[in-house]
Amino acid sequence: MDVTFFSAVQKWVKGTLGTDYGGRYLGQVLKQVSRIDPRPFRQLFAHITRDRRLLVGRFRIEAEEEFALGTRRRRADLVVYANDVPKIFVELKYRDRLAPPTIEKTSQLADYLYACRRMEGRPKFLLLHREVQDTADIAAIRKAKQYVAHYGQMVPFLQRSNSPVTKLLLDYLREEGMVIDPIDTEYLYRFLHRLVLPPGGSGRINRTSDIERGPIQFQRLLSNLRLVASEITPHLRAAARTEAIRNATIDFDVLNAFDSSRLATLASEATGRLVDVSARYRKGGIVDVWAQNALINSGSWLYVMYGFEFHLQVGKPLEVDAYAYLESPEIRRATNDNVWDERFMAYETLSTRTLRSWRKGNLEPIFTRFIRQAARSALRAKSVKNRRAVSILRRLAE
Repeated sequence: MDVTFFSAVQKWVKGTLGTDYGGRYLGQVLKQVSRIDPRPFRQLFAHITRDRRLLVGRFRIEAEEEFALGTRRRRADLVVYANDVPKIFVELKYRDRLAPPTIEKTSQLADYLYACRRMEGRPKFLLLHREVQDTADIAAIRKAKQYVAHYGQMVPFLQRSNSPVTKLLLDYLREEGMVIDPIDTEYLYRFLHRLVLPPGGSGRINRTSDIERGPIQFQRLLSNLRLVASEITPHLRAAARTEAIRNATIDFDVLNAFDSSRLATLASEATGRLVDVSARYRKGGIVDVWAQNALINSGSWLYVMYGFEFHLQVGKPLEVDAYAYLESPEIRRATNDNVWDERFMAYETLSTRTLRSWRKGNLEPIFTRFIRQAARSALRAKSVKNRRAVSILRRLAE
């Protein structure tokens, strides 16, 4: 995929000014795009804050504006104005979090909340973020009746616009992995076909223009799952009662199925240490696309895995299972080392229509439910004895 316009500019900014300018760069982009095409931003901020006054009258967004806190001053990444009155302070977090207190300053969040309480007109505060944020900060924001949103929430509003510059912004967000894109399952199947089924048939690509469409669908699948994981990770952190849980690992595995008698013949005819197996001997297989969070990293570790299994067989349509699975040393011993055991998992078959109509928010509850079911099942099995892991499983099961 070609580098998009805003990505190319961002690369120059980072290379020239340093990586710390990621959020400030995005603030300037949003400001300039909103001046050309304000309607998506009016709708976005009105939707988040439920303030329909943002939909009428004068509207503008300013970047890097200072506001007073007694004798001190803070800088807001964005300030949203309606009829020249500041309505929303927006803090953009890209790969970082809200700044904690220091000897010289109170925390970034405390300053924003103070300003929202004391400033004339009582402006609102919005934390607009990409990576998972601190659980305590999120709780404090919501307790103060302020707002938190992911960059991905901009997407539906941007998609309704016909403005070329807004489409460039949407392309940038897509390249940065912040857009849930529906999956074209026909071309995804053709790509997966090349991995586990014999060549030819429905996996054949006859037009050069179609060659990249399958890999693009697979890339979208990985990107979509990453965004799903960003919504699930805060719940896992709450269950583990630690902020040390890192963002989920996103990866995939390919399990090929072959005729065992054919493999035995090939092995017996081999003249060296390696055996070459032709693609024509494939009988199908499974492509597993998954996210993994480590809830306990050391000692008796505990992992939560969730994702999709794509089952492909000769002469049969694509089958998609969504699942969640638990792993730990005790679980591995109980399952004869890495054999899937339904006592530690939950799953169901999805219609390919679900992937074709995938939108942000419609699969996260499914995986959350699976994780809860897997935790309950694991507790009933009584194979996990580690006290910390049991406590986490109980909270996951709630």
